[in-house]
Amino acid sequence: MDNESQPAGSAQASQVHVPADGNDAGHHAEQPELSDPIARLEESIAATELRLRVVANDLAVSTLADAAASRSTASSNTRNVRTEAQSLRDNLAALRETLTILTAPARSSPASSAPAPAPPAPAPTQPSKPVRPFSLPSGLPRLQRAGASAQTVHEFLTAFEDRLRAHNYPESRYVDALLTCCSKSEADWCRDELRDLTWGSAKDRFLKHFATPT
Repeated sequence: MDNESQPAGSAQASQVHVPADGNDAGHHAEQPELSDPIARLEESIAATELRLRVVANDLAVSTLADAAASRSTASSNTRNVRTEAQSLRDNLAALRETLTILTAPARSSPASSAPAPAPPAPAPTQPSKPVRPFSLPSGLPRLQRAGASAQTVHEFLTAFEDRLRAHNYPESRYVDALLTCCSKSEADWCRDELRDLTWGSAKDRFLKHFATPT
């Protein structure tokens, strides 16, 4: 028997078929198909590494057979095993490089995959308080026209203003309050002449009309 054929037979016998998912064909149907490309790539790398170890073992056996036969050049079987080993190494390097590219963004920036924080909840708004109508203070002075002097009219207005300010009554409504302190004829005059004036202007006009001797 030729010396070169013996190691070749040994090397061929030690070679085994390794499926891509790392299991034999009988169990292949029971394995669920991987949908994640990174998981499939990792499975391919594991299978390639396993096959490379088998081929490396074959290469060692074939090389020893060549040495035992005192061959100066490698046998055809050894050359074939070396070629397959180099192809597996190249394929394994390519697979690892692809895996590195696919997983680099996720590993370098883990915060990018984290869900964005939820916006802060808006602060609860306080319900607006209903505007309370201002009630007219009691005990307002009355304007006495009969025999009234200019001083008496001034004193009336001073007492009138003091009473309203003591109760925080709005100045914009002083003219309306003044109508309640006058008789009907005086109130009619104030309604017609003072309603559209500010309190300062209305007060001056009121004094000129009621505190000036006729």
